[in-house]
Amino acid sequence: MPEPHRQPTVSVIILHRGDDAALGRCLTAIGAQTYQPTETVVANHTGTGIRDSPAAAGNRAVAASHGEIVFFVASDIVLAPDSIANAVRLLGERPGRGCVFGKQVLEPASGRDFRRWLGPVWTAFGAPAAIPMPVIEAVGPFDASLRESWDVEYRARLANRYEIVFSDLVTGQQRASTKFLALARTAFFRSQAFLPILALRRGAGRRQLGSIAGLDRGLLSRGVLVAGAAFGLLRWLFDPTFGASLTQLPVKPDQTAKPPNRLWRRLVSWVLAFVVLVAVVLALRDQDWQLAATLIRPNMVPLLLVSCLAYLTGLALTMASWRCLLVAGKSRVGYAASARIFFAGIVTQKLPGRFWGVLTHIRLGGDAGVTANRMVAAYALSLPVALTTAAAVGSSVAPSVLGGRALLLIIPVLLVAAMFFRPQAVGLPVSRLLMLTGRPVPGTVAPDKAMRRSIMVSLASWLVSGLHLWVLAVMLGANPLAALPVCVGGFALAVAAGSVAVFLPDGWGAREVAMLIALTTVLPAEAAGIAAVASRLVTFCTELLGTGLSVAIAKAVEGRRSDRKANA
Repeated sequence: MPEPHRQPTVSVIILHRGDDAALGRCLTAIGAQTYQPTETVVANHTGTGIRDSPAAAGNRAVAASHGEIVFFVASDIVLAPDSIANAVRLLGERPGRGCVFGKQVLEPASGRDFRRWLGPVWTAFGAPAAIPMPVIEAVGPFDASLRESWDVEYRARLANRYEIVFSDLVTGQQRASTKFLALARTAFFRSQAFLPILALRRGAGRRQLGSIAGLDRGLLSRGVLVAGAAFGLLRWLFDPTFGASLTQLPVKPDQTAKPPNRLWRRLVSWVLAFVVLVAVVLALRDQDWQLAATLIRPNMVPLLLVSCLAYLTGLALTMASWRCLLVAGKSRVGYAASARIFFAGIVTQKLPGRFWGVLTHIRLGGDAGVTANRMVAAYALSLPVALTTAAAVGSSVAPSVLGGRALLLIIPVLLVAAMFFRPQAVGLPVSRLLMLTGRPVPGTVAPDKAMRRSIMVSLASWLVSGLHLWVLAVMLGANPLAALPVCVGGFALAVAAGSVAVFLPDGWGAREVAMLIALTTVLPAEAAGIAAVASRLVTFCTELLGTGLSVAIAKAVEGRRSDRKANA
């Protein structure tokens, strides 16, 4: 920051927009300032052979500047004579003030009242604006991947460390464009950083929101601004080169601090135990036990056990796929603890909604020493991996079920291939969505190697899980060879369909309907219905068995560790 006892030097940077006549008027106004700058640098980002963004041109101009304060002004703005003097004075009034920006008085006048936005704000946009050079060096360069909204993002980033003041003592006249397309283009690009900034800076009040959106209101219809904001959010989620600096905005920190209160932990544990009990009771009530009695005959028991074993093996592989994403964040959690977390989450899926599984993972992950943010990240990554691989495996049943529309299921195959060769196509949006929800994960959500391993194991899990349905179909008279792809693919598609129906407990109904459609290609309708219901019985009993085994194994492992510590 400049020292208060002497006059700091000022470098004026003019952001030239290509109108040489306007630039001449701007330079004349700078020459008439009561506080004369030591230098004036023109940042030209338009013209023949020049395709840089305004941010890139601004970065070059800052690098060429030598003043202690940098005063930014657009080339189509005519500054009031005392604007630079007032900006310098306001910057020196109190320590920690990092930016003073002023208002643009439009010609013809727009009639907008700026007075309610005057004073400290948490972000700003536009010129004129004055920023001390040490502040620019501390905050970093402008984000050249953003176009019209680069200044909005930069000053939101600047507000992390310094105070920003909006003052009507720093003013400049600007000729307003009357061309709709020009206004629409400016508003569309300017609004692209709005949603990520507002989401990442949750808790901003109406005054703070207005400092971004309120000043542009009235320039265009709101539809253009909304379209630009929505497009910008999509770009930020899927384009790693767009708004990368937005990730530097403050969000909720990773939960690695002191352990939670014991009373709170017990309360959460009792709630989760109650939820699991309710889920089991509801699931037991919905089972067709009369059908189970007809299937459980002495000659059928070995095949039913094989069916259960196939599904249990598939669940173990699914757990391994999820664990690849969990330990990718260098979380030290063993297979026993992972199985306990995973199978407990499976049981809570008997209730509608996904949040019970997430809560279970967070609670049990905390016992294993894994942060809540990492648990949420692994859960969020595992969903697209599981669903896309399930749909890809399900493509094996497409020709017999969908007929001429079977080519539609080549889409998930292509998605899996894209995820395998470009894992960050999933990792990036998940990472940034976690930021929006206030649960950022330090570093990469999951390395490419971990994502590829998870995808391969997930594919294997669906291939093995579907074997339980194949055993049941063969028991009911299906041709073993013809039924194999139908049962494996049909089960994967059925589970995917049930997973999409998040408001149905464990996909109940949607899963059976999807399975029935596939099974009718190799079994009579009545036998296909029996196989679909029998599959639900087998999977439910196997999940309960897996949960019990995982809890017992986890306790045994914990007991051994306790004994080792005691004997050490």
